[in-house]
Amino acid sequence: MQNLETRIIDYFESIVHKGLNLEKGQIVEIVGSFYIKDYIELIKKACLDFGASFVYIKYTDGLELQNKISNGYHNYILDEIKYYKYLIENKFTRIVLTSPFTIPLPLNKNEILEYRNCQRELNFVNDYFKNLEAQRTIAAVANCYWAAKLKMTENELWDNILSFEKKESNIDISWLNSLNLKKLKFETKLGTNISVELTDDFKFQNKYLYTKKGIKFEPNIPCLEVYTSPIKYGVNGILYSSKPLYYKGSVIENYYVKFKDGHVIDQNLGDAIMLDDTMYYSGEIALVNLFDKTNYYATILNENTGCHLALGYAYDYGISDVRLINSSDHHVDLVFGDDSTECIGISKDGEKYILFKEGKYIGKTND
Repeated sequence: MQNLETRIIDYFESIVHKGLNLEKGQIVEIVGSFYIKDYIELIKKACLDFGASFVYIKYTDGLELQNKISNGYHNYILDEIKYYKYLIENKFTRIVLTSPFTIPLPLNKNEILEYRNCQRELNFVNDYFKNLEAQRTIAAVANCYWAAKLKMTENELWDNILSFEKKESNIDISWLNSLNLKKLKFETKLGTNISVELTDDFKFQNKYLYTKKGIKFEPNIPCLEVYTSPIKYGVNGILYSSKPLYYKGSVIENYYVKFKDGHVIDQNLGDAIMLDDTMYYSGEIALVNLFDKTNYYATILNENTGCHLALGYAYDYGISDVRLINSSDHHVDLVFGDDSTECIGISKDGEKYILFKEGKYIGKTND
């Protein structure tokens, strides 16, 4: 049995080699919290060992960023734009290490607003990755604050993260795509009762994507979901959360969202989530086997434990007519799957397929 330190190093190497699928000579940007800088240095070493030509590190918090924001972030945004234009010209890749509950920057409302407004000027960087110009992957990393929130030791949290990374989805995506499904219906004992209309000729997606150059990579680590984007105006019914939502420092528990003709007509998520009109429509529906009832207070893990629907940005991967799906600058996953989840798929011809029962996928599997 390997010790934990060796397993963590193997995990980081897997993120670089399999997740990012780094090609020799590529530039890598590593994005993460200053509070996990030791882990960032470890993954930087893995990038260089696998042939990265250069590795940039961008901290999402810490004294340097705090000073920039408090001095007026608009003084720095032009440098940021030049920095990213240079990286894009050189086809850079990105690894984001996500680790919730690190200590937030002490900012006032005006500083937060200015920073967010300036960040919008960098939307072209998100578009670069959305358009599959290069690889990017997001991976979970433990920290002591997150572990304390879960009443675990940091080592125990690492054990959980590493167990996710080793799992594979048993959902046969080829079989699902052969059914020509037009609608999905979900029910749970918590009260979720929603129908989701699907676009014509769509294809479910799994954990893999391909860049325009044909490089295969994994955008999220872990990823046990099979997903697609619904018709913007095709969601009806009510969703009740099975796990709390942690988003940009806010924890929202026991929430509900009610839809009519795709539009959210009632909800208790609040202003932290419903940032603009685009967040009142769905951008994703995902099928996930329930295998862990733990609430991790982290979307990257929670979304891999049960079926979920997202508000906001709709991925156009596998979508024939992108005019039918939602467009947004935001994307928030709402987990509703639990051990009572039932899902029926209805084809264009009216055939019904029982896909989930008691939280488990029961259609054709990869096993």
